[in-house]
Amino acid sequence: MRKMAYNALQETTYHISHDSGLSIIVIPKPNFHKTYVTLTTPFGANTTSLTKNNETIDIPLGTAHFLEHKLFDRDGEELSTLFAKHHASVNAYTQNNQTTYLFSCTDELNTNINSLIDLVFNPTFTTEGVTKEISVIAEEIDMYQDDPNAIMYEELMNNMYHVHPAKHPVLGTKESIATITPDLLTTVHKTYYHPEEMVMVIAGNVNLDTIQSLITQLTIPTIERHTTVKDPVINEPEDVVTTSLKMIEKDVFVPHSALGAKLTPSALSDQHIMKQELIYAMLLELIVGKSTNQHQQWIEEGIINDSFDVDITIESDAAYILFSCNTPKADSFIDSLDSYLNTLNDISINETDFKRVKKQILGGFIHALNSIEYIANQFTKYHFLNDNLFDILTYSKHITIDDIKHAKDVLQKATTAKIIIKK
Repeated sequence: MRKMAYNALQETTYHISHDSGLSIIVIPKPNFHKTYVTLTTPFGANTTSLTKNNETIDIPLGTAHFLEHKLFDRDGEELSTLFAKHHASVNAYTQNNQTTYLFSCTDELNTNINSLIDLVFNPTFTTEGVTKEISVIAEEIDMYQDDPNAIMYEELMNNMYHVHPAKHPVLGTKESIATITPDLLTTVHKTYYHPEEMVMVIAGNVNLDTIQSLITQLTIPTIERHTTVKDPVINEPEDVVTTSLKMIEKDVFVPHSALGAKLTPSALSDQHIMKQELIYAMLLELIVGKSTNQHQQWIEEGIINDSFDVDITIESDAAYILFSCNTPKADSFIDSLDSYLNTLNDISINETDFKRVKKQILGGFIHALNSIEYIANQFTKYHFLNDNLFDILTYSKHITIDDIKHAKDVLQKATTAKIIIKK
């Protein structure tokens, strides 16, 4: 067991390697009543191929999400009921670069961890089960087509990216999931659900001696490697697919509008994604945060409201910022925001505001550490990025006002895609 202490945050992590190769991180939070456990593979919606015996195998869109669903079904038995019997709430989610299985409980932790291990590492794939799941997910895809927020996001990503798999929906399409077979799922599972590829995070009210004993006794199957993990090279152009405004008609009460600014990963000033996320969070707070004159002007003009949102995504091969708002003045929102982003050079950032916003962002992070769900999920995210969630204070110390100005230049040069969904 390897102990790492982060005294400034009053946090401690314990790193344990299981004999199977599974990495396990324990984050004790003694003042909490419950424990939150995640088990994650770096296999997500963006993985569209793998190499087996020097042969490239295409992975249909939606396979990661499909596999997530199938692990909960074993010969018609819904495995989530096992957790309910032992007072645990279980769930899972698929993202672009990972799939996470999780549960929370206040007791019977050992039993529930064993159930999670069994669920993830001992799947059953049959032709009948896969055929049934294709119908289930096809209905889910139809349901998302009635969700204006889902449509807006998918259309915006499709208009931003030429070839990067981020342009495709996590669920895939009806056509793509129809090609999924038991053999494909088995190959993918043996490749990406190998214990050496995965990480488990246990955060909450835990006893270290008990956890160590449990981990020693965990039975995780030894999976023979038949494939190799090889990330494909994605040659994504810097510009967006189309800069013209896309209009979609749907049955919405208030128009939904969004603008995506596509950043160039090579233009980012640092290799550490966590640091870049901090820089852009500070920049956006300085230029469109609630305390800015621009934000107040938009509010007074009725262009934005409380639904105004900004989302930052920075990955090794893709980076973008999404601005969205449900507003009756959708056209004005898009025009004003697009014009504003094109004139960022005219906006000065002073040292006083920079220091204030840095403290504000870090204060929000420290407050978030009151959530064991946040800790486990974010720790996992940065683990796969070869980073550490609790190094955030170290990164923040090295962020300068010049980093913010550089990010401002990158954002101004970014090409944008725009979409409005109207009634």
